[in-house]
Amino acid sequence: MKHSHLGTKPIPRLLLENSLPAIFAMFINALYNLVDTYFVGRWVGEDAIGGLTISFPIQLLILSLGLMLGVGAASGISRNLGAGENQRARSFLRNAVFLGAVLSAILTFVGLVFTQPMLKLFGATPNLMGYAEDYVKIVLWGTFPSIFVLSTNHMLRGEGQAYFGMISMLIGAISNILLDPIFIHVLKMGVQGAAIATLISQIFSMIFQNSYFYSKRNLLGARPHELAFDKEIASEIVQVGFPTMIRNALASIMAILLNRYLGFYGGDVAISAYGVVNRVNSFVMLPSFGIIQGLQPIVGYNYGAKKYPRVRHAIQLALGAMVSVLLLLSLSMMLFSKEMMLFFGDSREFLELGSTMMKYIFIMLPLVSLQILSSSLFQSLGQPRPAMVIALLRQAVLFIPLLIILPKIGLGLTGILLAFPISDFLSSLYGGLRLHQVYQTLKDSNPLADG
Repeated sequence: MKHSHLGTKPIPRLLLENSLPAIFAMFINALYNLVDTYFVGRWVGEDAIGGLTISFPIQLLILSLGLMLGVGAASGISRNLGAGENQRARSFLRNAVFLGAVLSAILTFVGLVFTQPMLKLFGATPNLMGYAEDYVKIVLWGTFPSIFVLSTNHMLRGEGQAYFGMISMLIGAISNILLDPIFIHVLKMGVQGAAIATLISQIFSMIFQNSYFYSKRNLLGARPHELAFDKEIASEIVQVGFPTMIRNALASIMAILLNRYLGFYGGDVAISAYGVVNRVNSFVMLPSFGIIQGLQPIVGYNYGAKKYPRVRHAIQLALGAMVSVLLLLSLSMMLFSKEMMLFFGDSREFLELGSTMMKYIFIMLPLVSLQILSSSLFQSLGQPRPAMVIALLRQAVLFIPLLIILPKIGLGLTGILLAFPISDFLSSLYGGLRLHQVYQTLKDSNPLADG
């Protein structure tokens, strides 16, 4: 079994080879979500988009579970391959697939039985309920393919097969884009057609992903049907991946609170403007998250192999790349904020609010690299507790209290916007300190020369 390239190839080349496929896959995924919304809005109507929006927490939950299992298992796979524990590395994949099957069955059953009460909890109005119900009842049948593709994609990166995961995501995206017009428009199936297109595209991705695991190219040697449950390994997968799930869950809570406060202090136009800024922010952050996903298997493998200088080198390069990219992109967004907002609307209030929001939200973005990198690094090293603390600090400990307090002390809408840079600065400062501690520990603990 040859995974030695993670421990022997030059770090810059490895980071580039691992990061580019991840960035591309996330970009394609974000793109086909936009296309999905575009087709529904064009051929079904704005209320149908509202139905899809109400359904978003379900999709976010599926995403969170897939990422939790993927990040947790990939960390274990990388570290154990680096340590030469190939059999234990295979066990992480088998346990992750088993957990994915169990969680998928539970979520699908509960979701189908309690569809309407669940959608009412998410805010479905009588006008939107029909669209949301039609969409969710089909999407829920795709829970297992979705979780399988998301989790095994990370596991492929964990054993150094990032390009295969990228191709799998590309197949799903292209399939969805091609099938949407057929099911939504040609067959006149509306939002049900959009859900069916999504379901089929996920199945295509899963089939392609399996073609790797059942081929001679499978270097790990584990097959998805070889399910296993080991309490210790399953617990490690969940613990290491849990901070990723928490981040997604808190993002959902933040979105709900933000919508309420923006509506109260700024009206509907503030909600609309923030919706655009948030979507732009998601695209701006894609390169950083891609670099992180490329970094994790490198760190995990070389940490397991006790090649600490290579771990330090990878951290240096990843941090430098993230700060540089985010500095360039954030400055561009702030300098051309009004021009960016013009793509989405042209009213004076909308443009001014959106432009102001971009300045507040993007001003600290380069520093956020410290927060993201430190949390992800601890996950790669198999240390979930500090990763969890960093993940909770920015959103739960800082942002949500600031969001509630600042507007009420007379700052209004400005107080809402100030919550972004303040929470970003403080959480990044803490993340930077923890990152420095880990870096110094690696520096002092092993005299190996960098490979």
